[in-house]
Amino acid sequence: MNKSFISTSPIPDFCAKCKSAIWSCHVIGFAVKLAPTPLNFEAEFLARGRGVRIFQTTREQLVKMRGLAEIEKSDGSEIVLAAHECDQLDFTIPHELFRKPEPVTYSSEGFPF
Repeated sequence: MNKSFISTSPIPDFCAKCKSAIWSCHVIGFAVKLAPTPLNFEAEFLARGRGVRIFQTTREQLVKMRGLAEIEKSDGSEIVLAAHECDQLDFTIPHELFRKPEPVTYSSEGFPF
């Protein structure tokens, strides 16, 4: 694989221009700033209508562009995010993008008989 097409996991950051909270990462070699608020179907549709680039999380804890093929294959487990726009101020704190494994708990009530 060509090292210039590297993708990185998103990290919490702040936009240097508008000082709002964002996610920063690289997607196939390009630096990307993402708005921290996940999009539902309606918000994604409206953002696409305005020409905003849309991204989604992957199982490898990376981000990739979300196109028609990804929308068709969507199972609802991915988080959909829009590219950050400074005129759309969003001062929310970024949430956890990837689910952490839940700890296994064992009951110590003894035998069930």
